[in-house]
Amino acid sequence: MGTQWKLLLGLAIIAFIPSAVFAEKWDISQNNTITVSVIKNEHFDYFKENFIWQGLEAYDTTKDGKYYGWNYALQSLDHRVPQFSLTQGPADIEITLLNSSLPYSGLAKTYSENNTINYATITVFEIDELDKHELLMVMRHELGHVLGLGHSHDPHDLMNHKIPYYTPYISDQNLDDIRKIYVP
Repeated sequence: MGTQWKLLLGLAIIAFIPSAVFAEKWDISQNNTITVSVIKNEHFDYFKENFIWQGLEAYDTTKDGKYYGWNYALQSLDHRVPQFSLTQGPADIEITLLNSSLPYSGLAKTYSENNTINYATITVFEIDELDKHELLMVMRHELGHVLGLGHSHDPHDLMNHKIPYYTPYISDQNLDDIRKIYVP
């Protein structure tokens, strides 16, 4: 079985985990800021970086109070949950933009020891094919993974294995799961 098939099989298995919460989390006991940077390669531009920043920092909400940006959503929970900070150079989470054709738009990988995430990468594929809205959705979804969320069975949830582009917000369930991970 080739590497691509193993990866797809791994993604399919993750999609059917009963709980939407992984056992891994960031150690934020000393500092709750997780730094994020975008690797500047031939697919990088500041326009795309701005959309990634919006996925982190958007302060908008829907009419019924759902969040569009992770930091604003996380601030609503507790001081014991992580916050993201976009930076230049080496970071806790490094984002790479590629124009590779794969059967999915993004991939988050965490590198951990003893269930503590030490570093993570997010790769966005087919970057030149994604519009602003799709890029924001992929970023929100993959950032959910690096926070410790698995896939949801709800087809309308941001964390569903098929990213629902028509549901662009962070759900109450996503926030409840983050709370379960980080707030004892």
